[in-house]
Parts: sequence; C-alpha cells; structure tokens
Amino acid sequence: MLWIVFFLLISLGLVKIWKVGTVEAMSYSSVLRRGLLFEVLQLNAYAIEVYTRGLEQLTLSEDERNNLHYLIGILFQKQKKEQLAITHFDEVFKTEPDFYEYKKEYRDIIKTYKKMDRQKLQHILAVFEKQSDHDERFSKLKYVE
Repeated sequence: MLWIVFFLLISLGLVKIWKVGTVEAMSYSSVLRRGLLFEVLQLNAYAIEVYTRGLEQLTLSEDERNNLHYLIGILFQKQKKEQLAITHFDEVFKTEPDFYEYKKEYRDIIKTYKKMDRQKLQHILAVFEKQSDHDERFSKLKYVE
C-alpha cells in the first residue's frame, strides 16, 4: 500500500513538472517561476528554454530583458558553454552606459576563471567591491553567509 502511495506522489510530481514546462509563458513572473523551478530541479536545459521562450514571446522592459539574458548566461556558464554565455552577457552589457568597460572586465573574468589565477581573482574581487559601492543594482543582491 505504501508503495502505491509513493508511486502516485512521484507520478503527480512528474505530471506537474511536465505541465509547467509545456504551458506557454503568460507573464514575466511566470517565466521566472518556471525557470527557477527547473533550475532547482537541476534541469538547466529546460530552464534555458523557458527563459528563451520568454525573451521571444513577451513584450519586456529593458530591465526584464536584461535579467533574462543574465539568467541564461549564468546557466550556460554552468553547462561550460562560455561562448553562448558571453553572447547573452553581451546583450545585457549593450544597454549599459559603460558597455566596453564592462565587456573588457567580463572577458578578463572569463579568462581568469578558466586559468584560475588566484592573484587576479583578488584584483577582480576588489573591482567588484568598488563597483558595488556606486551601482545600485548590487545593493539589491543578497549574499548567503
């Protein structure tokens, strides 16, 4: 009896996940919700698909569009697809006033990350801390202690 209940619960969960992935994106918040669900379940390819569908189908503000590009870039980084990540991060940086400076710093970060040069990582951390003092977007981020 216990096995039947367990099987039904797993089936119900899988059906719910499948429905979330197949329903068309209705709003920006639903796209974020669905993408986060797939990220939590370690289904990054589905999360990328949901975010991409949101970019294509929704009329988004500049910030919303940048957020989705940023999320897609992070997921591509997790999958070790740096070139795809860079293209999405470039989309975000195009709307920034200091696009070329951000782009140069980001390329340095990618190169340093690949080489894992500890001395440069300290410099990059210092640059981020300096930027975070002047950029209100960084104040919205919450870091896990």
